[in-house]
Amino acid sequence: MVTPELVKIEGNLADVPDEIIIPNIKKAQFRVERELGARYFDIIMDGTDNEKEMLDFAVANYALSYVIPTISIKTQGSGIVTSVGWDSARQELLAPERAEELSKHYAKVAKELLDKLRGLGINKLFAI
Repeated sequence: MVTPELVKIEGNLADVPDEIIIPNIKKAQFRVERELGARYFDIIMDGTDNEKEMLDFAVANYALSYVIPTISIKTQGSGIVTSVGWDSARQELLAPERAEELSKHYAKVAKELLDKLRGLGINKLFAI
């Protein structure tokens, strides 16, 4: 089971509230289940610790791919705004293009883990 803490550690998101991360974990789990099909349930039920850990990291990385764009925006009133101010404490929100790059990066990592899990399943079929 993937926790918000795992997502926070994987993405270095210490200050992001669990309430933002949890729905994205659920979406990521649905996506991984859909992409792996029956292999997902094989891993959940009979997978090795290594396979289960890889599955958790795949879910965490897909969750990050969903979280990043949502935390790189700020809402005010009835719209989305950017940070303003010129003092030394000014922090700028991540540019949409950079948020998209990071989102794609985490999705790619998740996909690579799932591809490896698919391969491990095939290797198990042919093991003697």
